[in-house]
Amino acid sequence: MFGFFTVPAGLLGLVQKEDRFTAIVPPGRHYVGSARVVLVDMTGATLSKAAAKKLAATTELADELVVVEVGTLEQALLWNGKMLERIVGPGTIVQLRPEVAARWGVEPPWRVEVVDVSDPLVQHPNIAALREVAIHSESLSTQNVPQHFVGLLWVDGVLREELAPGRYLLWATQTPANVKLVDRRERTLDVDGQEMLTADEVWLRLNAWLTHRVVAVRRYDAATETPEHLLYRAAQLVLRRAVGQRTLPELLSDRESLAEQVHEAVQPAAERLGLEVVTFGVRDVILLGETRALLARVTEARKTAEANLIARREEAAAMRSQANTAKLLADNPALLRMRELEALQQIATSGQIHVLLGDASLREKVVNML
Repeated sequence: MFGFFTVPAGLLGLVQKEDRFTAIVPPGRHYVGSARVVLVDMTGATLSKAAAKKLAATTELADELVVVEVGTLEQALLWNGKMLERIVGPGTIVQLRPEVAARWGVEPPWRVEVVDVSDPLVQHPNIAALREVAIHSESLSTQNVPQHFVGLLWVDGVLREELAPGRYLLWATQTPANVKLVDRRERTLDVDGQEMLTADEVWLRLNAWLTHRVVAVRRYDAATETPEHLLYRAAQLVLRRAVGQRTLPELLSDRESLAEQVHEAVQPAAERLGLEVVTFGVRDVILLGETRALLARVTEARKTAEANLIARREEAAAMRSQANTAKLLADNPALLRMRELEALQQIATSGQIHVLLGDASLREKVVNML
C-alpha cells in the first residue's frame, strides 16, 4: 500500500524528507507517506557522505542517536560484549542510544572503540581478538617474523623499527607499510675458481669458502641490495693479496696461516656491511696447465733421487758390514774355523751329499776337516 514501509529485523530506518532526517523507526511496518527511508544496521553502521551530511543538519534526532566520527587515520572497533564483531573504517557511524534500544525492546548497540592507526603496527591490549578478526578483515594484515629472523618495519619509505620473532598485525591504511625479513643465521659463501699468482710466479686456481652472519641489521639493510656480493669481492681481493705474498711451497705446506690472515683482513669490510665473518677456509689449491706437469716431473725426480740415495746408503752399510766381518775373521783364526765347521754342518744335514774331488791334496784336506 502506498506510504507504508517495512523495516527488517536488526535494522532501523531513518525517515528522510527533502534534505533532512526527521524521524527514526524501529523494525516493523510503518506509514511514512512520501518520505524516503534509509536503512542502517542497528548495531552500528557507517553512513555515506551524503547521508552523514544530512544527518549533521538534523537536530531533532540528537536525543535518540549516537553519532561517531571516524577520521582518516582512525579505525572503529565494534565490540559485542568482549567479542570483537567488526572493524569499520573512516566515516560516520550512527547507533541508537542504549535507552532508546531498551525502550524499543531491541538488541542494544555494540560498543564503538575508535583507535589511532597513524602507526601501522597494531598496539592493542586485546591483540588476540584482533587476530581473530584479521582473517576476514580488509583493515588488518598479518605479518609473521620466523625464528632466527629480524623484521624491519618500513613506513612510507622510512625504517621505523626492528621486529623480533613473532606474529604481528598491521593496519591497512593509506600510508604504505611493509616488513622486510632479514635472516640472522650463519650462511656459507663460496669463493671458488680464483686464479692467482704466487710470490714465486706460479699460477694456480684456489677454491675457498667463508661463513658469515648478520650482526647489525640496520647497517646490513642500508649497505646495498646484495651485501653478500660486496663481501665476496672484499674476500677475493684480500685472498689475492695474501697468496701473492707466499711462495708455492709455503702455500702448500701451511694453508691454515693463509686462512687466518684472510679471515682477519676481511673482517673490517664485513663490519661495514653489518656482517661478521665467522670462519674462512681454503678448500683446494689447483696448479694450472704446464705448471702441474712441471711440478709432477720435479716431484718424480725428487722421489727418484731420494730412492737412489736410500739404495746407496743401504749398499754402503752392507759393504761396511762385510768389511768388518772380513777383518774380524782375519784377526781371529779360531772364529774362522768355527764358521767353516758351521758351514760343513749345514751341508751335512741337508741330505745325501755327493762330493767329487779331482785333486789328491784337496781330498786329503777335506778328509782331515771331517
